[in-house]
Parts: sequence; C-alpha cells; structure tokens
Amino acid sequence: MLRLRTGGSERPSFDQTFLVMAEILAEQSTCPDGARHGAIITIDRRVVATGYGSPSSGAEPCERCWLREKFEATGIKDWSVCPSVHAELNALLFAARFGISVLGGTVYVTKAPCDPCRRALSNAGIARVVALGAAPFSLTSSGETT
Repeated sequence: MLRLRTGGSERPSFDQTFLVMAEILAEQSTCPDGARHGAIITIDRRVVATGYGSPSSGAEPCERCWLREKFEATGIKDWSVCPSVHAELNALLFAARFGISVLGGTVYVTKAPCDPCRRALSNAGIARVVALGAAPFSLTSSGETT
C-alpha cells in the first residue's frame, strides 16, 4: 500500500494527497507509458470529478503514441494525430455530464495543462491549478495565469 507518511510524521497536505490520487488515476489511461496523465477536481477539499487521458469512450486504446512519433519525425507537436482526450478535459466533461458545478474549484493534474485545456478549465470556473512538479497557480477568466 502506498504511504505518504510513516510513524509520527506530519499528515501530507491536501495538495500532496490529491496529486498522489491523480498519479494513481493516471494508471487507468490506455495511452502508452509516458503519455498517461490524471486529473482530480475538488471543491472545498472534496473530490467532485476525476479524469485520465485516453481515447474517447468506445474507441480502441492506443498501442503507440501517435503524437510522440510525429514529433520525433517532424519536430512539430501535431495534436490532431492524437485520439486522446486530456485528463483535465475528461474530468470537466464528467462533471458537466452529471451536472456537477466546478465553479471555484481546484484541479490537480500530473502534468501542467496545455493551452486549450487551460482555457477550458478557466471557462468552466476552475480557480486554481496544482500540477505535479510545478508551483500552484490561479486562473483568470481569460485562462491566463496569475
């Protein structure tokens, strides 16, 4: 079992806890190794939605990373070749599908959101982004970081 503390050590912060949860959730992704990402959306320190990067529901899982292959061949990140929906967008779509408000929420992600996902998070009302290995940041209504 994964343990964040041992013996009498202090409890992990909520940010640490939710990032570990996002890392575990990323393992559900059908993307090839290295392309797996997870996202947790919280309101008042309670999980309200989750998502992980994978092709659309009902689509076949990827056996290789088309994006990585195209980038290695051309040096261009051509997202149009990637059939996956990003983890944070999947979490937003889950919340929308079930009528769950994410207004003022925090998203915990295993990788900093790309620009389109950052804009989607901002438009959905996400106030704060915590990405693994980066400093937490706030979103403005335009998707810019503050």
